[in-house]
Amino acid sequence: MAVKVIVSAEAVQRYNEVVTYLLAEWPLQVAIEFENKFDEIIKALISQPYMGVRSESDNNIKHILITPHNMLFYQFDGKMIYIITIWDSRQDDRKRI
Repeated sequence: MAVKVIVSAEAVQRYNEVVTYLLAEWPLQVAIEFENKFDEIIKALISQPYMGVRSESDNNIKHILITPHNMLFYQFDGKMIYIITIWDSRQDDRKRI
């Protein structure tokens, strides 16, 4: 059975914010590398949905590093992967999921 991926509106917004920032402040290649890494992680999650690290605050939420500064938070219910958000690891850790 194929695993389906659902992306939240917040995750889409955060993804777009990261790409917009990278395009404004860094060479184009950096934004392309972020997008490629994100795509690689989604493909890996589809085949290995339990690969992320469990959140300290909620065992149902896992995270995985996209880049040294960005983490992807998701849930897996056995059939679907829910992409919750992308978190800038430089933000206040107390506000993290």
